[in-house]
Amino acid sequence: SSGINAEWPLRPGDDVQRHVHSLKSSVFVVAGQVKGKTSLPLPVGAESFTDNDEDKAERHLRSAIHAIETVVIGWTHQVHDVLKRKSAQSLFEGLNPEPMVEIEFWESRARNLECIFDQLRSQKVRKMAEILERTRSSYFTAFKILFKDVVEALKEAREITMYLKPLKSCIESVEEAEFDQLQPRLAPLLHVLCLVWANSTHYRSPSRLIVILQEICNLLIRLATEYIQPEEIFKNEPEEALEKVSFILTVLLKFKDDFEEKRLNLKEYFKNSEYVPWEFASSLVFPRYNCFLARLQQIRELVETIIEFNRLEKIELGGVKGKALSKQVENLFVEFTEFVTVFQNITYDCLDITDTKFKADFDTFKDKIQYLDLRLASIITQGFDDCGSLEAVIKMLDAFGTLLDRPIIRKDFEPKYPLLITMFDEELDLTKKIFDQQNALLNDSPAITLHKNMPFVAGVLQWCSGMRDRISLIKNRIITLNHGATESAEAMLVFQKYDQMIQLLGS
Repeated sequence: SSGINAEWPLRPGDDVQRHVHSLKSSVFVVAGQVKGKTSLPLPVGAESFTDNDEDKAERHLRSAIHAIETVVIGWTHQVHDVLKRKSAQSLFEGLNPEPMVEIEFWESRARNLECIFDQLRSQKVRKMAEILERTRSSYFTAFKILFKDVVEALKEAREITMYLKPLKSCIESVEEAEFDQLQPRLAPLLHVLCLVWANSTHYRSPSRLIVILQEICNLLIRLATEYIQPEEIFKNEPEEALEKVSFILTVLLKFKDDFEEKRLNLKEYFKNSEYVPWEFASSLVFPRYNCFLARLQQIRELVETIIEFNRLEKIELGGVKGKALSKQVENLFVEFTEFVTVFQNITYDCLDITDTKFKADFDTFKDKIQYLDLRLASIITQGFDDCGSLEAVIKMLDAFGTLLDRPIIRKDFEPKYPLLITMFDEELDLTKKIFDQQNALLNDSPAITLHKNMPFVAGVLQWCSGMRDRISLIKNRIITLNHGATESAEAMLVFQKYDQMIQLLGS
């Protein structure tokens, strides 16, 4: 009807053609995105822009000026989207990218900008720019700015890609290495990074360097996690787990030390340009890395505690109260085993620093261990008081080993250390007394105490050797306690007496 027809465009064919071209342009752009490139669609009739008939081409261009200005606006948005992309985007999104992402970003950016640059320099686009200039279109300035931005961005991407190529080889070397072979490959990686900083004017930016350093940290975190296998840490032998965790900490801490060393000596890399130091804080480089180190240190503390308390399984105390105290130790060990079972049955990743479950379990474990430490300190103190001789005390201390170094136990056992020096002094007095008695009987062979089935001289020497070994063992064990009491004035006097006794037994 006439009412419906009145709403139709004056030229339905032109409208259909415009929609079809819009669809083709959209498909053209999407097809380019699939290939990782930015495709710039041309306006309707672009095929006639290079027509050899100049009059015909001119008439067409003048009639298509609006279409040209429209696509320039579209190109500006497309190119702006490309230029505003940052290599740190994955970091901002919390995806923990690795350094190959940075390198691939710049390689991809360079290829894409090359593609845009080639399109802007094509004969058709140059013809479009000429008609914009001749018609004094306000969009000609926008086109020039667009072209200039692409040229500068392409220059930047080419330079960065060139300087990152050596770094790519270093990163591939690190990725391919087993973790126990990793440490020698980290220093060259930092060395190349320093060279990039010193020589690449476009990459000499704190924000860009921080990004790639964080990504290197992410790579090291992943390699460390794969090496230790977090799901197996508490299922393996604690000694094996401790060895792995300690080794990882050594490697990761060495990387931080190497970084600080490179920072201090960075000036050596500037041969032909002005020195630009790394003035950013280290905390900006290692936020996730430091959290991972802290988690590893917590795991090491936990495993060390397991190893220390596993000693309780075989401890039996002597003396009057020995049976009762041994039973208390046994009960304490059973409770401790139940605490450890919690970690052996975990279903989460204990190395995932974003998961708070491990921290909650670890804090609970520490609270329970603190209570066990208090009970164990009481048992050790009672066992010390119940020992009938210094030799028995030494055996008890050997049995508990590094448990004595736990802060709560050490504090509770503190008053006993000076008593050890006093007991050793008394032991030396007793040794001297026995020595004098033995020495007085030297002329009376039948009365002297000798080892069985030994001639006189050999027996005397063997007896002296036994006495010397006995007091030497006690003295060495006291020194290994690593306590201030062993360095006191009283202890120095006792050790002098020990030296004199050793001389007597050796003379």
